[in-house]
Amino acid sequence: VQLASLWCSLLYAKTCIPPMASDSEDKASSGPSHSEGDVSSTSGGSQMASFCSLYRYANCRDWALMVLGLLAVLASGANQPAQLYVFGRILDDFNSAVREEVQAKINFFALCYALLGLQIFVT
Repeated sequence: VQLASLWCSLLYAKTCIPPMASDSEDKASSGPSHSEGDVSSTSGGSQMASFCSLYRYANCRDWALMVLGLLAVLASGANQPAQLYVFGRILDDFNSAVREEVQAKINFFALCYALLGLQIFVT
């Protein structure tokens, strides 16, 4: 969800950047525009912004928030494989013959599973 909102904000920022001043001057000085049926006319009439120009007004606080968001997304994305690993270890521990050993290992991995649940709640 967080990654999707970041992606949408990047796409929205690209579409909201106005065309460069030289483009608008060229269009104004070129005279009449092309007809609607002309195939050589460009669609949209504005240039795509470069990736670096999206962040040209970002200050240190913005960069810190972006890095924090990136770390949260990485931690959130690593949670599912970690849950699968812990759950697999819980299932493997049922194969042991010693009851006390099984109980101790299952308690440990249940705690790990609960900590992973807390981690996903935080991120």
